[in-house]
Amino acid sequence: MKLGEKGYSSSGYAASLAGFGDLQHLECSDGYLLKRNIPGTDYFDATGLYPLFQCDKWGNLATDLKMLSKDICSIVMVVDPLENVTHQELGSIFDDLCRPFKQHFLVELSNDLNKVVSRHHRYYAGYGAKRCTVRILHDCEELLDDWLNLYGQLVQRHQIRGIQRFSQDSFRCQLRLEEMVAFIAESDEGILGIQLWICRGKNAYHHLSAYDAFGYRNRVSYTLLWKALQFFKDAGLSWANLGGGAGESAETSGLTAFKKGWASETKPSYLCGKILDHRVYNMLIKTTGNTNSLFFPAYRNGKEASNKINEPNNEQSVTVCQEPPTGRASTAIK
Repeated sequence: MKLGEKGYSSSGYAASLAGFGDLQHLECSDGYLLKRNIPGTDYFDATGLYPLFQCDKWGNLATDLKMLSKDICSIVMVVDPLENVTHQELGSIFDDLCRPFKQHFLVELSNDLNKVVSRHHRYYAGYGAKRCTVRILHDCEELLDDWLNLYGQLVQRHQIRGIQRFSQDSFRCQLRLEEMVAFIAESDEGILGIQLWICRGKNAYHHLSAYDAFGYRNRVSYTLLWKALQFFKDAGLSWANLGGGAGESAETSGLTAFKKGWASETKPSYLCGKILDHRVYNMLIKTTGNTNSLFFPAYRNGKEASNKINEPNNEQSVTVCQEPPTGRASTAIK
């Protein structure tokens, strides 16, 4: 099975998000941004592709940003912790904001998984394995209807909104990617759960998971993740990135506890922002009244900003509060 090389920087993945903004291909660094209208204005800003920004030539990114259209007033992105770029290098590009964001749970696949993964998680992986069979699929388009059904249940349960909700067209594009690998838990009841992973060179990224009620009760999430780690280890990959915790209480969430039990180490993603047009940025902040906001960009700060620039929701704004001592959050307006 040939695994994809581009991950979240592939043109196919970028195309899957075209419904959420105007794709901007960064030709020198070979990455993508989404250009978005700032509602109620004639201005735009840009964000890295959700959930992680990746590019092939980090040394050329600064050149790409200088070449962006003049109507983009700011950029914000979350940088993959496994990218070949240092905090110092990012800070030289993103001089308005560059700081550790969420800790990502990583599995170094060269290790003995029986020693890395907790006894608790290995037990439930075996428990689920007695209640389902696991199928691995690389050409995943046939899963679309089943995936939409399972993910739709997740959307309802957690009230997922914005780009994180994706769309039918988004998923149709993503399931066609050569970077995508699916792990499917099945029984006589049908499909109980699906895990989607995206590959980038020697790294695999847990993209999304969804399960039905029977799958949850029978712990098939443990079984699928155990099978995925074994598969990527046997395929010669170096790292599996399980992502970070969920929401502002990520450090104490159940999802964090689940991921921690698989991981060999953690490493932070970086939240990076740059103001390209300070005059417009300042004007938008004054319009919204968010002069002391801890979000970046500040004018997209939640409901308060929504009411003043007619924006229905702001899932793409990212809080920059609670900075660790080694972080950097220079959000001063120049």
